[in-house]
Amino acid sequence: MNYVIPVELTEEIIRQCNYSVFADLDNDGVCEEDITKDVESVNYIDVNLEMKNTGMVLGKPSVNISSISLLNEDGKYSFSKASSPYFGKFKRNTKIYIEGGFIDSDGAKHKIGLFTGVITGLRDSRQAGNNVMVVTLKDYAKFAQKKKNPDKVYFNKTISYVLDDLITYVYGVDFPREIDQMQVVFPLIELEENGYVWNSIQKFCEACDGRAYFEHDKFKFITPQSPDYNFQEAPVYTFMGKNIFDYIQSVEEDAIINKWTITSEAKVLQPRQVVVGTPSTNSLTDAVEYAYNDGKNALGTDKKTITLKFQEEMVWVDTINVPLVEDFTYVDFPDTPTQEDIDLMNQNSIHKVFDKDTGNQLTIYSIDYKTGKIVLKDPIANPEYRIQVTYQYYTDRIVTGKYKWYNFELDKITANLFDPSKSLVRGLICWGSFFDFHSIHTDTIVGEGEIPSCPICGRRMKILTKTQDLQNLVLEAHDGYDLVNVTLKEEEQGILLTDWQVSGNNKNIKFRLMNNIPARYEGEEPNRQLIDTLYISKMEIYGNPLECVFPLKVISADAPEEFENAYDINNDYIIDEEYAQKVCDEYRWRYGVDRPYLEVRTKGIPQIEMLDRVRVTDVVSGIDYDFIVIGYKHTIKKDGWETSLTLESLIEAWEFDPSSVKVEKFQYKVQGAVDLKTVNVLSHHDFEDIFEGDRITHSVIVEFESILNRNISNFLEGKILIKEQAAGSRYIHKGSFTDIATKMFKIEGLESDKEYKVYVVVSNKFGSTSFYGEGYALNTPTTGELKASYAVLPPPANFSVVKGTNETVEGKVLVTAGCNPCPYQHYKSTIFEMVGKDKLWTDASKISREITTNSTVFELPTEGQYKFRVAYKDIWNRVGSYTEFTSPVSGSVLKETVADILEIEVTSSINPTSGTLESLYEGSEEAVTFGGAVSISYKYPYAHTFNLVRLKTVGAVSFYVQYLKEDNTWGDLVGSASVPKTAIANEFLVFPFVENGKEVRRSTRELKIIFTGACSIAFLAFDTFGYYDNLIVRDGQIKSAKIDNLQADKIRIGDSSAPIPLAVQPGDTLFRFDGSLLSTQGEKPLGME
Repeated sequence: MNYVIPVELTEEIIRQCNYSVFADLDNDGVCEEDITKDVESVNYIDVNLEMKNTGMVLGKPSVNISSISLLNEDGKYSFSKASSPYFGKFKRNTKIYIEGGFIDSDGAKHKIGLFTGVITGLRDSRQAGNNVMVVTLKDYAKFAQKKKNPDKVYFNKTISYVLDDLITYVYGVDFPREIDQMQVVFPLIELEENGYVWNSIQKFCEACDGRAYFEHDKFKFITPQSPDYNFQEAPVYTFMGKNIFDYIQSVEEDAIINKWTITSEAKVLQPRQVVVGTPSTNSLTDAVEYAYNDGKNALGTDKKTITLKFQEEMVWVDTINVPLVEDFTYVDFPDTPTQEDIDLMNQNSIHKVFDKDTGNQLTIYSIDYKTGKIVLKDPIANPEYRIQVTYQYYTDRIVTGKYKWYNFELDKITANLFDPSKSLVRGLICWGSFFDFHSIHTDTIVGEGEIPSCPICGRRMKILTKTQDLQNLVLEAHDGYDLVNVTLKEEEQGILLTDWQVSGNNKNIKFRLMNNIPARYEGEEPNRQLIDTLYISKMEIYGNPLECVFPLKVISADAPEEFENAYDINNDYIIDEEYAQKVCDEYRWRYGVDRPYLEVRTKGIPQIEMLDRVRVTDVVSGIDYDFIVIGYKHTIKKDGWETSLTLESLIEAWEFDPSSVKVEKFQYKVQGAVDLKTVNVLSHHDFEDIFEGDRITHSVIVEFESILNRNISNFLEGKILIKEQAAGSRYIHKGSFTDIATKMFKIEGLESDKEYKVYVVVSNKFGSTSFYGEGYALNTPTTGELKASYAVLPPPANFSVVKGTNETVEGKVLVTAGCNPCPYQHYKSTIFEMVGKDKLWTDASKISREITTNSTVFELPTEGQYKFRVAYKDIWNRVGSYTEFTSPVSGSVLKETVADILEIEVTSSINPTSGTLESLYEGSEEAVTFGGAVSISYKYPYAHTFNLVRLKTVGAVSFYVQYLKEDNTWGDLVGSASVPKTAIANEFLVFPFVENGKEVRRSTRELKIIFTGACSIAFLAFDTFGYYDNLIVRDGQIKSAKIDNLQADKIRIGDSSAPIPLAVQPGDTLFRFDGSLLSTQGEKPLGME
């Protein structure tokens, strides 16, 4: 606060303090009813941060209380008076707001909230002839005290994050809060099951010496473990002389705690492993009851047929618990069983039906195992029947069209139980309007149809990189003849996985499997069989369980010899040794020394706040130092306003002292092998050649012994190491794995002509590491072998040379030489050469240029003729055969349009009714109009690579784009004749090329766009869009680009012959233009008004 109390608080100033009380009688969350005139007194507003004696509970959040007395002469506040205007409104949980007002030393008026809370008690009484209603209040902490913890666990979150989430859970997203942000990330924050939110907040405060409380209508959390912790540098109030009515200063031995012990069994993430294995039993027994009036309709109209039922979403349907286990007492029955056969079957059957009224077993005549229909021998005579059916069914078999729910309870909280239908996505991009690309890079888990919208333009974003599918469930199934695939889509045949649910603090997994394969017959008569059942042979669920491996115990430095006050904290939110030491040291620093406490009674101070720094000076006692407010109490009566303060003497800001605490090592909670056996590499697959720029590396998959078979308990991690077999070589770490079932690994980045040894080294939770062993010899391909496998590159195709500018440069013209991109992966560069028409290629005047693109620019004098050739070079520096451009090129003919420069031939199937085809590529104010459906073709002298079309039409029109393939057939790239795309009127649009649902680039010499009806086209171009870290253009032009950072010696705009200098001259003012005057807030440059 910035209000400064004068050194001497005068009576005049204090008497100008005032207050108001408001009530929320219509329960809309706003206290609008002013009841101040009825307030006889504010008995107290008690705000207290914590206790300061040996009974203190560290980290206990503050619960603030208040009490007011209301004059109730007319009984309007009485909860029993039905005629009162407040009847049914002034009651428990009604919100009350108390406001204070004052005038500061400068005469300025202020209002400040003193208390916000709800009614917890009403006491209606007559005192000294007056009817008085005493109202007790509690602040918003009440709701967190009564609210059960959510069924939720938090992985890799901070305490600050969880506190924010809990406040939203209890009070809503808009509730004001101020929470210090902690930097320590907790692998697991588990809330107490059936516990209360306020108790959870208490444990969080204890774990970081935090303080949580409500300041008026705002939740606040502060902790010295946060970089946000605010240590006030100077007092905001000074108390001396007449400021103080009376005080009590105390130093109590019981308030000193000089020995601290912190213990924790914090859980940490364990390696990925099987948390649910294939069930050991494949059948279950169930007992169900049916009655005449239960709504299940299990008994048919013939009173003999019972159809087993199952409740799905409050509706009774035919049972999904099929097929039933076969009862082999039926096997030898004839077509018409005798009574003796039936009696024998019922006696030995695993499926039984009982009459609940008589207790007699009813005789079963037949059972349909696939549908769950049971037929009795005799009808049930009693119309008000009650029967019980006991039956067994298979859990690993699913009949066609049926499904089963699987529900598993885990022993431990388990992380990373992701929905198998989702993917981990890294990088999302939005193709906005004309070349307006918004890119967001993020790690997020998304499912089908869950890709978010662009926060900038609202369009749906596209996935740049799908890192992996989250395969947490491994299923193997067959139908008796063929293996069956798991599918996530209803339209695909297989075993359909849906409704993946994780609950119960990540200890419960539930999902549904459905047989999505139509029934069929296999084989020939008489052995023909109906195939309508799936058999699940393997079911495993993977995850990362959390458990405590290393319990923590941290103790502060030894207490002084004269006395010891000890305090023990057992808090599993204290996650590791370093953090435990810091918390323990902070407690020692705060509570381990003599600290005077001061109780001060003074005049009313409405503006006082918790944790304010104040100074107290008293000549008699010698008090003259700073304190921190840890509690205050307002009492407002007719004869005045008093404020009592609880003050804690200030100590310097805490700094961590590691020497003040010590760590006691626990024995391991779980035991396992310490000597780990060597894991041997067994074999390797064929090498894969990886070409990157001008170099080649190799990858290979190695297979090694199963860790499961090496009796390595408490497995933590496996590492793949390689070592080159050369003097001075070191072990190189190539990757790790935490799945104990891993038996192969892909090693990347191996160089040619090398001899390596490969090792698999595993470690357990106790820090033990397996022996390296002999290692596995691995020889990479040699350069000679690679050259034999990859032929010398062929001559480039479609080589041409065209004029590339419409102006001379120092007496020369520019020509562009280009060819098809090299399609071979061992390509390194392209060599372009130019020499005089009559010269040899060995002549010294030859100009040679080696680049990594498929085109380059040569400068030609305006006189003379020249010849050109091109060849490819591979990564082993072998130059292939040249392709020559046979027509000599002179420096005389100049081009004028972009189409001319690139030698594009633009044609259309019908002539335009207005405009010219040439303006399509250049862009023009006048659109090119066609009276009907039209096909527009762009032909190029040699193949170019494209990946999008840019388009602007005057009106909405349907279209599709095709390209000419190498076999001279046409392929669809944007839409198709049957499913065309639609261009939105008067918008620059970008449509990426797509084949088989994926965005692609295509190399071609001709593209065409087909409009399905009459249209007017303002712009049409086929382009390649790419991202560049650095783009260098020397004496050239960029047709269209979005550039974050532009560096240039000069920029030429339009046809102006004088470039614009970038250096700011003295007195100049620079303006950034965006096509409007928004950038300059509507102001034009000087001289342009």
